[in-house]
Amino acid sequence: MKFRNDINGLRAIAVIGVVFFHFNPGRVSGGFAGVDVFFVISGFLMTGIIFSGIKNNSFSLLRFYISRFNRIAPALIFLCFALLLFGWLFLGPLQYRQLSLHTFSSLTFVSNINYWMDTGYFDSLSREKWLLHTWSLSVEWQFYFVYPLLIILVGKILSLNNIKKFVLLCSILSFCLAVFSASRWPSLSYYSLPTRAWEMLIGGLLYLYPLNVFSINKKAPEVLGLALIGCSYLLIDNSVLWPGLWTTLPVLGVCLVIISNRQESLFTGNVFFKLIGKCSYSIYLWHWPVAVYGYYLISPAWWKIGIGLSFVLGIISYYLVENFKFKLIAYDKGVVFLKLGWLPIIAMSLAMVIFLNNGFESRVDHSVLGIQKSALSSSYRERCHILSYSSPKNACTYFNGDVSWAVFGDSHIVEIGYALAKRLESHQAALKHFSFSACPPSFQKGENFSNCAVWYDEVIEEIINDKKIQNVVFSHRYTASMFGDSISNFPHVYDQLVDERVISIRDSINNTIEILSKHKKNVFVYYPIPELGRNIHTLNIINSTLDKNNDSIVGSSLEYYKKRNAYIISNFDNRKFPNNVHLLKPEDAFCDASFCFASAKGKALYFDDNHPSLFGAKMLVDLIPEFKL
Repeated sequence: MKFRNDINGLRAIAVIGVVFFHFNPGRVSGGFAGVDVFFVISGFLMTGIIFSGIKNNSFSLLRFYISRFNRIAPALIFLCFALLLFGWLFLGPLQYRQLSLHTFSSLTFVSNINYWMDTGYFDSLSREKWLLHTWSLSVEWQFYFVYPLLIILVGKILSLNNIKKFVLLCSILSFCLAVFSASRWPSLSYYSLPTRAWEMLIGGLLYLYPLNVFSINKKAPEVLGLALIGCSYLLIDNSVLWPGLWTTLPVLGVCLVIISNRQESLFTGNVFFKLIGKCSYSIYLWHWPVAVYGYYLISPAWWKIGIGLSFVLGIISYYLVENFKFKLIAYDKGVVFLKLGWLPIIAMSLAMVIFLNNGFESRVDHSVLGIQKSALSSSYRERCHILSYSSPKNACTYFNGDVSWAVFGDSHIVEIGYALAKRLESHQAALKHFSFSACPPSFQKGENFSNCAVWYDEVIEEIINDKKIQNVVFSHRYTASMFGDSISNFPHVYDQLVDERVISIRDSINNTIEILSKHKKNVFVYYPIPELGRNIHTLNIINSTLDKNNDSIVGSSLEYYKKRNAYIISNFDNRKFPNNVHLLKPEDAFCDASFCFASAKGKALYFDDNHPSLFGAKMLVDLIPEFKL
């Protein structure tokens, strides 16, 4: 197929959207749709290769596979070697072991399955996965593997014209599956080939059913197509079900640009876009590790440097690796030659050695290693904590004894509940556990406000009606519920962000505390728990410097803690609660006059970036006076 400047320009637009989204999502909230732009382009080009070969009786399935592997693998292998070297020098064993696993899954093109089984694309933990972006390469490779094979098999029973109809049918079925599954299994829908295939098949249909309806005025549909892509970048965010109905916006935009076929367009054919488009694959490969590096070791302000560095590294990778067109595998006259094919074998073998040796713990100072291992201490999180609605009547009880206590809140109360239960054992007392993940305080029923509102009311009723329960411990990730999860996004003036929803959550917190206090002997309320801003493991890199007096690692400043949580702290400071409401300040346990710590006495206070570890939870439970037990 003849090289097309417009498609090269679309590649530039795609990678620019993705890069800006990952570095500064607040400005390009829908930039992740750049991946969808890549998918449509890929489907168009691959369909052209496959069907033109079939038409000319020159298509070889094996040659196609080798060609695709030689195109994708070299730059990816180069990146993986670089990351494994970086990890040896700078990552702790837990992160290094995870990197090795992700390296192996990326090089075997199953990383999309790995990440689907792990967690969601948009959650905070994604910032710790150096090769998360390779999920799209895995989806593409799986498409490359299945698509021509399916076409060949179907071609044995259908005519070429009917094969085209078959592709159309598959694209419709895939799109329907994507729309259906997006709300039911969002992570699976995001990462899987069956729900993504329609985007590539739509590109294929553009080749199979070429349209020339815009032969008179090609500029108008091109401008409209670019506008649709731009709108998807600026108007969509990660709250939209994806892929789904809204995904048609960038997909249709790409289709209009390809149909327009303007090879001398100023929009897609300018010098800047020609360079970026040419280097787009390498830029895509390098931008995400650069973003993760900034999150790990620098600060959120890293994006100002990181964007430029991503493009520079991508361009270097293009000219050093891609432009040389390394042949890992060659195919000639029916014979396969392993030229540099030993490189991916070495990379995968190295990854497995690192994984099997637990990230080579011997590289790390024993004090840092001890902190990391202490962060892995488990509680009954899987047993007692819920991620979706479950009747409070099914709430579990910690240990044996008189159930006179209850813990109530979101995921921030889980380890506190376990640590408190261990302390209560010596008093022949037990507790009931009520926690719902990411459940904002919502003292009113109705799905329009909160999907946990019904559960919230039922828990309050359950606690009140259980006369044995006389003490309640209450904790939430209050600020995240009100103002969002981003650790870097605390406002200096909260009044500008206080809306009806925020006020409703604040009132729900106060009302819940006061209602419980009317029926129970004691209500213990934690102020917000300090947050690190980065996972505890990212702070414990090899070069971490520990305080020699208490093996402590600084997590964040006390000033940050107070600014981040100013609104809810002010509420607790100024609210007149009944005398049996006891306010507990985690800063008394985790902070000194200047800093809040990630570890103390050689043990981790957190197991991630905001949830207390069991050791940290024990310190928080120690804030409850012994005479109250």
